[in-house]
Amino acid sequence: MWNLKPLNIKIINMPLFVCDKCNCIENSALAPDFWINLCEGKECLCSECGPLRRWHGRFPKKKWDGVQEMHNIINQQ
Repeated sequence: MWNLKPLNIKIINMPLFVCDKCNCIENSALAPDFWINLCEGKECLCSECGPLRRWHGRFPKKKWDGVQEMHNIINQQ
């Protein structure tokens, strides 16, 4: 059999980004074309501003204020 040991990996936070159009916080996994747009130097848009044209509803839509979110990320480490 395989001699596998569990990995001790700590998840710090979701892959979040700020929408270039509406300035909300979005998860890159829920925004279509995020990685393609990022690689091509295009605008990174949330699900509502991008091709879906509606918010996904997985979490509340929230504007980036630049302060509280950074505090949360730092305190999770």
